[in-house]
Amino acid sequence: MSARAAVSYLADRGVTGDLIFMDPPYAEGDASLALIEAIWDKKILKSDGFIMMEHEKSVIMPLCIKGYQRLKEKKYGITVISYYSGE
Repeated sequence: MSARAAVSYLADRGVTGDLIFMDPPYAEGDASLALIEAIWDKKILKSDGFIMMEHEKSVIMPLCIKGYQRLKEKKYGITVISYYSGE
């Protein structure tokens, strides 16, 4: 299933997680942003949980997405790992 469908599937079953790993298509920043917004809206990440998202360095992710704050970014060549957590 798609990641978006998986978020709804988990939310419908009351599943929440401490850590969500995201590895979307590297150049699709808008899709990544929409997925993080869906995670917030559906409340599938625990309040003290983290999102780790891998993306291409040309994709600039915002400091805040809904109630999540970017804690840090680690760069590895053309790859970036962005870390988000609730405020």
